[in-house]
Amino acid sequence: MATVSLRGNTRLPRNLPFNISSEKVYDFFGKYGAIRQTQIGTSRGTRQTTFVVYGDIYDAKTAVDHLSGFKVAKGI
Repeated sequence: MATVSLRGNTRLPRNLPFNISSEKVYDFFGKYGAIRQTQIGTSRGTRQTTFVVYGDIYDAKTAVDHLSGFKVAKGI
């Protein structure tokens, strides 16, 4: 189950599939607004964590409201 926290216009999704690609992150989180940047954790301590930076703080809040506790499909 994904957990999403809010820091300004940056989302910090956790518990994502290990093999998630940046394209999938843009597709999945882009539904809630324009994304300026993503960074996917690759080291042992940061795997399953992705930084998603939205252009607008309201889009970021919308993503948190809709995705906190959302179950991300294994094949995403």
